Amino acid sequence: MPKGIKMKLLFLRHAKALNREEFMDDDLLRPLTNKGIKISKEFFKKISNIFDIDIIISSKATRAYQTAKILQQFYPNVPLKTTRLLNPGATFFDIKTIIDDHKEYEKIVLVGHEPDFS
Repeated sequence: MPKGIKMKLLFLRHAKALNREEFMDDDLLRPLTNKGIKISKEFFKKISNIFDIDIIISSKATRAYQTAKILQQFYPNVPLKTTRLLNPGATFFDIKTIIDDHKEYEKIVLVGHEPDFS
């Protein structure tokens, strides 16, 4: 990114996933609920006319990746990458590493987890 241009970050928490109590497998494999899929599609359809984005970067957790893939349906020419740096437990330094590695992009969507993004 040229000097003097600021990067814009959109922190997006994954859509509604199955409760941990309902899902007895590895937490990284926990998927979205049908309601989470439906609501995220409705929301992303609305915001796709408002926001331009250059890249989507997602946690490797299934629920975050599913959310990112739904978002990408409304931005079909935008690349989607995954990184373990956004997995649950991500720190400020993990996010800084992602930013440093993607300086060529101006508008980045990070798809991850709470409370990591707050």
